[in-house]
Amino acid sequence: MKVLKVIFTLALVLAAASAKNYKNHKVVTFKIDNDEQLKELQELERNSGVTFLEPPEAVNSKLAIVIQSDLFGMFEEIATATNLSFKVTSDDLQKIIDSEKPKKQPKAALDHDRYYTLEEMEEFMTEMAAAHRSASVFNVGRTTEGRTIKGIKIATDMSNPAIFIEANIHAREWISSATALWIIETVLTSTDPESREIFDGITWYIVPVTNPDGFAYTHDEVNGDRLWRKTKSIHNIFCMGVDPNRNFGYNWMMGGSSALPCSTTYAGPSAFSEPETRALMDYYETVPNKMLYLCFHSAAQMIIYPLGHTMETTDVPNVEDLDTIAEAAAVALKAVHDTDYIYGNGYRILYQTSGSSRDHAYGHFKTPLVFTYEMREGPENIFILPPDQIIANSEEILASLVAIIQTGKTLGYFNANL
Repeated sequence: MKVLKVIFTLALVLAAASAKNYKNHKVVTFKIDNDEQLKELQELERNSGVTFLEPPEAVNSKLAIVIQSDLFGMFEEIATATNLSFKVTSDDLQKIIDSEKPKKQPKAALDHDRYYTLEEMEEFMTEMAAAHRSASVFNVGRTTEGRTIKGIKIATDMSNPAIFIEANIHAREWISSATALWIIETVLTSTDPESREIFDGITWYIVPVTNPDGFAYTHDEVNGDRLWRKTKSIHNIFCMGVDPNRNFGYNWMMGGSSALPCSTTYAGPSAFSEPETRALMDYYETVPNKMLYLCFHSAAQMIIYPLGHTMETTDVPNVEDLDTIAEAAAVALKAVHDTDYIYGNGYRILYQTSGSSRDHAYGHFKTPLVFTYEMREGPENIFILPPDQIIANSEEILASLVAIIQTGKTLGYFNANL
């Protein structure tokens, strides 16, 4: 077994000997209208020259793919044969990626005008904890490659209800961790009296990067891949990693997850096969007064509540409250910068999923309020959001979060001294 694992490792190292470059790669968007199109696109997903930014799971879903120019003719043939309407939103994805990374300049502190590395984020949390008595850095656990998953706790009274925010579990969704950092700073430094009353009435647990190995890989300009989504574990000689947001135990592999290791939604050989997912839930179990669990993702402009594998509400006893709160959150979000979000059951408004952290927090731990944010789409209808939108995205997400707290209070949630 050890020899076999060494062979697997060598094969994957050789496969990743240089950074993935997306020069002359097209970004194509489309909507799946029928079963024939779905079948052909699921077959296309197995082609190594095509990257699906979201999996082809169901009819009526809107998707984007990244495809090499020399394979575009093959895609056009499929589209013609199945009457699939599509739009090319970019002819060179690498230009978009390059524009996302402005030149680094020495700065005294994060000013949220660019995307930061894992090390810079960890340094930021350490500095915030040193500067504010209410803040402390905590360790969730370790990753496959030995990195520490770090978070920050902000607490003025440990009897307060707790909000847990998990970001960047999908490695390539950088806006999720950037928004988490902005929220950390705002919660700690805001001087607005109304905001302070809300912020100080909550114990905050925020993990900006839940998948550090994958996130570091998306930043690696020598050997990495900006579009990497999964963990960096090795379960297969041909393909590396597991989709961590399909790897949690509650309703694992109940639909919308793949058993194929090369799929972007590979759920792993077993539930909690990934040290990252196990560590996250082991730590979450220790959190007192659990009230709200938030998952930060991108990009579809949605607020999603449980459950992901079914549209039935039998196992969601407070679904009416979740819907009422999600509506208030979407209204508050739109009021900031006029950004439209839709809300509802994930299977109904996005696609089927199972084994997600959202559903595990709700179904296993009985956390009463659980939502996934799918944040702003980029200009090319993909998750790469220009850095100049970080602050605007963060402002509207926090306004939405405040609406969740306020609406939740009117419905009997968020009572102190639980």
